[in-house]
Amino acid sequence: MSRAYSRLAPLLGVAIAWGLATEVRAVGTPANTPVNNQATLSYSVNGVRQTDVASNVSTFRVDTRVDVSVTWQDAGNVPIAAGQTGASVVEFRVTNTGNAPQDFLLDWSNGGGDAFDLAPGDVQVFVESGATPGFQAAEDVAVGIDELAPDDGSGATFATAYLLVANIPGGLNDGDTGAFNLIAQAAEGGAPNVQGAPILTDDRGTPDLPGQVQTVFGDGAGTDAGDGPTDGRHSATGVTAVADAQLAIDKQARVLRDPVSGATNPKAIPGALLQYTITVTNDAAAPVGATLEQVDDALSGATAFDADLTTAAGVPESGAGLGLRLAHTGARTLASPRYFTTAADADGAQHDGAASGGTVSADFAVLLPAEAGYAAGELRPGESVTLTFNVIVQ
Repeated sequence: MSRAYSRLAPLLGVAIAWGLATEVRAVGTPANTPVNNQATLSYSVNGVRQTDVASNVSTFRVDTRVDVSVTWQDAGNVPIAAGQTGASVVEFRVTNTGNAPQDFLLDWSNGGGDAFDLAPGDVQVFVESGATPGFQAAEDVAVGIDELAPDDGSGATFATAYLLVANIPGGLNDGDTGAFNLIAQAAEGGAPNVQGAPILTDDRGTPDLPGQVQTVFGDGAGTDAGDGPTDGRHSATGVTAVADAQLAIDKQARVLRDPVSGATNPKAIPGALLQYTITVTNDAAAPVGATLEQVDDALSGATAFDADLTTAAGVPESGAGLGLRLAHTGARTLASPRYFTTAADADGAQHDGAASGGTVSADFAVLLPAEAGYAAGELRPGESVTLTFNVIVQ
């Protein structure tokens, strides 16, 4: 079997299915079906009924209607990112609406009315194998459709094809779209696991030959610029759109106590304990989540870092040396808040140890590790994460 062109096993009762020609009724009579007809004449002579006379048997074979329908399956524009090199998956359904099993060759083209086009190597076409629903790089390796049975009208017989769209240009704006056509070309069926040659001959312009199976193209016009009606192929457009996270970062300061007033209306005088909070929020209206990487905060030399995250009462909030606090909102199962040492260790948060000023760093891939439903550092729309630490005014 060729890696590039594999036969999908027949599946019934699942979302991605192949029908067997012997198990389903095609739309119309299957191609190459012999249709035999014979006339019978009854007559009488002098009022006496005679033996019926039968005509010869008139035979013709049902011709092949080549027809295919391609439809885009995603519920909306497929999210991409400006400068993206990994592939986004655009899903299509290919349905054989003719009356004979066919192979289908697949190709793609850039659509129109969008913000960008891609080069030939930036888009790949693959076919769902049926082993695991949804695109799986290790499973869905076929690039053409093999022996797709005619649709029986139930919607259970179709093939799923994917466009893998990658290498998105940089400099695009949120909402910019890229449109891409999937093109299915009918090809000769009948030889499992072999890519059939494209069907290019339409016999509509020739006389009917009852003893032969002739081919008639019945497809409609598709979305590709070169895809007209009755040309043995069909196409549909899928749309990708740049979807950017809507991040905001906010830093606030409040005085917890000072050496004159204590915790009552404290002021930021020398010796005062001041608390910083850095909050990163992904707006609830953002179309996609963001993967946070790192925040670095270079502190003023007019402050000294408080390694214990001291409270207004003068005691460590969580424990000696736990000078960094992280809190988050959202569906993660991680505890919130959590406390971290200020040392340069593996916990993901640190202060560089400078006696004055210095830099506070937070590595969100460590602080927000991967868990069920979340990638490392992921901040979904409507979620926020807050880093808290204290300094002493010098």
